[in-house]
Amino acid sequence: MTIHFRPTPEDRARTAAKAQAAVARPVPLNTREMALLAALTRAARSFRPCPNNFTLQHDLHMQNAWLIYTFRSLQERGLIVLERKGTRRRVIINATGERTDWSAHMRSEPRAPAMRKCLGGCGKLFQSSHPGHRICDTCKRSDDYKQASANSYSCGVSLS
Repeated sequence: MTIHFRPTPEDRARTAAKAQAAVARPVPLNTREMALLAALTRAARSFRPCPNNFTLQHDLHMQNAWLIYTFRSLQERGLIVLERKGTRRRVIINATGERTDWSAHMRSEPRAPAMRKCLGGCGKLFQSSHPGHRICDTCKRSDDYKQASANSYSCGVSLS
């Protein structure tokens, strides 16, 4: 035999009164929540892209786990809405209706040229055009490199 509980009108009224009391007495924000909300509000006021986690961790001196927890907490309290589109995101501040612009894709910007150590044998620093450019032009012109490239997929570095 199964007994089904159906709330009475008094039960519903009591539940509604508890919910209204909880809304009337909001729990104060902790330090992390205030700092994250302030950073997001600054970005939203100037319609800048939503800051990524690395920037927020650095600016707020917060570990990633705490940052994720704080984002969730602000969402659960109804203070922000986090919208996602693939790897991009934007935040809406519910109190003001302001929102950040969509964040950039994590790898949308090409990496700047950098000085890298040649892996072709000479070990000298050279101006590399991208992260996969690891062998200098001098080593690429060498006979050892050309022979190794013709015989295998080796980059000219001997592993023996």
